[in-house]
Amino acid sequence: MESKLSEVLRDALELRSGRKIRASIVFLILLPGCSSDSLRLGPEWAPLEWIRGTGLQAERRSTTIGKTVWVSSLDLWLKNYPEPYRTAILLHEQYHAVRQEADGLWSWLLDYATDPVFARDEEEAGWALQLGYLKEKGIPVDVERTIRSLRKYRHLADGTRLWSKERARTFAESMR
Repeated sequence: MESKLSEVLRDALELRSGRKIRASIVFLILLPGCSSDSLRLGPEWAPLEWIRGTGLQAERRSTTIGKTVWVSSLDLWLKNYPEPYRTAILLHEQYHAVRQEADGLWSWLLDYATDPVFARDEEEAGWALQLGYLKEKGIPVDVERTIRSLRKYRHLADGTRLWSKERARTFAESMR
């Protein structure tokens, strides 16, 4: 049975987008009840407060909702992302948390879920921080790998890619 909150969000998304939203939105709503492990972040990461494992999402995916970065497994995340990669990802996720706080969490989530240009622009800004930090640490941008990563992003409402090959290449090369 669908909870009242997810029903209200679904209705709002359908009104806003004129089409049904994929199961990704329900996944975002259910995340808070799925934490298996967690790490409290220091004040330098505000407004982020936690990294929490869900056991539900892809191993190399980080998703920020409010003050929490959700990952598949905290242990795997820490293993897969040693410094300075960990800090780079947290800078990316902190950007989303700051924007969510400024826009209002539900407003930001609705925009992200219904507007592919908004979603792409949000991710592009996060990636710019992430890659910029790695570049500062002397780690060159792997253009082809970055393009592959960007091309994996799909819009929540209709599954279309957020980046064309050309736009992904232009962005990745600009970060070199």
